[in-house]
Amino acid sequence: MKEYNWREERKKYQADFQKQDEPVPQQPSAPVSAPEPKTGNKTVLYIIAAVVLIVISAFIFLRPAGNAEIKKNTPVGIQPDSDIVQPQSSGINITVPTISVKKSFEEIAEEKKHAVGLVVVYVEIDNKLADKIRIGTAWAFSPTQFATNGHVVNGFFEKRNNIIAELAVTLAANELKVKNLAEIVKKFGHAKAIEFVTGYIPTAIERSNFSARILINQQAMKSCTITGVQIHPDYNGTMSPDVAVVTVREPHKHFFRLASKEKLYKLKPGRPIALLGFPSENLIKNNVNLDSPVATFQSASVISLTDFDLKQTVPENRHWLRHSLPATGGASGSAIFDQDGEVIALLNSGNMLMNARGQRVPNAVMVNGGVRVDLLEGVGNKVPIDSWFNRGTAPGTIIENAIKSIK
Repeated sequence: MKEYNWREERKKYQADFQKQDEPVPQQPSAPVSAPEPKTGNKTVLYIIAAVVLIVISAFIFLRPAGNAEIKKNTPVGIQPDSDIVQPQSSGINITVPTISVKKSFEEIAEEKKHAVGLVVVYVEIDNKLADKIRIGTAWAFSPTQFATNGHVVNGFFEKRNNIIAELAVTLAANELKVKNLAEIVKKFGHAKAIEFVTGYIPTAIERSNFSARILINQQAMKSCTITGVQIHPDYNGTMSPDVAVVTVREPHKHFFRLASKEKLYKLKPGRPIALLGFPSENLIKNNVNLDSPVATFQSASVISLTDFDLKQTVPENRHWLRHSLPATGGASGSAIFDQDGEVIALLNSGNMLMNARGQRVPNAVMVNGGVRVDLLEGVGNKVPIDSWFNRGTAPGTIIENAIKSIK
């Protein structure tokens, strides 16, 4: 057996090492490879390299082109005031699902504040503004359309007829130099007083003029003039399709989205809801300044969903929505919206009690009513606002009933 000579092996190793350090003439430089790892570390390095390659590939091929940014307050490719955001087109045929941006009620109330308005009837006597009468609340769902209750738009001609009747009584009292209707009855008796006072109705109509406007919330002196009215043909009181649509002359850029039927059919008790409106009845200073209206925000939840007879029924017919939102005169027509900012119903009634002075007082049980928003689909044909003001009970009937009530 040959003896191992370590000195000879050392000389050979040094010779090989010096040979590697000598420059190679006229040869291009080449990358210097890392020393080959020990066999035990190769597998780990291969796994790390593979993971890095997978991550880089996924980032390159799956990220949206152009670094499209999803902006919270500037939706892309959808209607104004919407909460749905879509990425910019990447030029690659990839289906991207829409993203629902959940917001707090505080954010929704701020975003939708200009979509709400106070419905007001303007009264002119002898071409001079004589009065501004609060009627209810309305809210925009398109650039030229606002939704409200049927009983709110019925208030237009009711207020008009009351004003004309009052003016006729004033003209008659001035003619006779008496103070009021009771003194006219005392002078003529009931039958003659009716004939005498109603004779002034044509003059009262000629001297008066009426218009209806929507004063926009938190936009001082901004208003939209109502030009037409559509009311649901089946409206006949609180427990019915109490909805109406009014058309305005001036296009409006702030409006609510309506909840889909799919969402409406799935509504259940406990759903958080809120409204922006103008409750005013029996509140300090009517709770609103007509020169600069500021809406009231309130929140609660859905209590139950039934038909108008309070019966359990299929989802398609659950048009009567009971809720725990506070309700009083002036809030009628308010949009009831959910946490997606979509309108699900219109507030139209509250359970009231009568106090000793004959005033309506909200019931402490806080069970109030609303009509589901899809009933807006059934509103009738548009009626010009001037024709609408002349509908309903005639001023003569109002005068007659007032005189008959005087003992």
